[in-house]
Amino acid sequence: QQAGRDALAHAQSLWNAGSRESAIELLQQAVASTERAATSAPGPATTQTLVLLVRELGRMQLSDGRPGAVWETLTRLEPLLRNEPEMWALRANAAQRLGRHQDSVYAYMTALQSRPAEQRWLLGAAVSLAALGQIASSAEMAEKARNALIARMGVDPEHDWEAHYQILPGKEKVISELKSLSAGVETIYL
Repeated sequence: QQAGRDALAHAQSLWNAGSRESAIELLQQAVASTERAATSAPGPATTQTLVLLVRELGRMQLSDGRPGAVWETLTRLEPLLRNEPEMWALRANAAQRLGRHQDSVYAYMTALQSRPAEQRWLLGAAVSLAALGQIASSAEMAEKARNALIARMGVDPEHDWEAHYQILPGKEKVISELKSLSAGVETIYL
């Protein structure tokens, strides 16, 4: 795993220095090596290293206009990475760029089973659904993405940006103390 992480760091340095092809080649070699290790001795640490390497390789290849390479890699590695929602989302992104919208929707929906409120994935699915002419389903996905964003923002734009506060577990006493200290106070400075 350390060799994979070292390769990742080196590839990122190469990429940042402008050596894009060298960075991609290094990551391809690291993925192949880690894939062999994951096949012969599967384990969570090896899988996690493989996820890190494939995610970065995919990011670089997509940035370099190579969605076909990303699609091929993730299709080949599906048996090892089928339980990794980020890999399904990356595969969906590649499929979308290739115009394979049915595959994109399937991959996004698979990713969303693990993280149903992930706005990027909901919007990605909405785009591919729209490209397939499924406008009602696309609008539904876009609305889910919007609602997930609103829930995460903590304010309601439909009701004069009303704040929605959540008290973190274990902080009830602190909130209660702050409320009692602020009772009758006109202004509070933070």
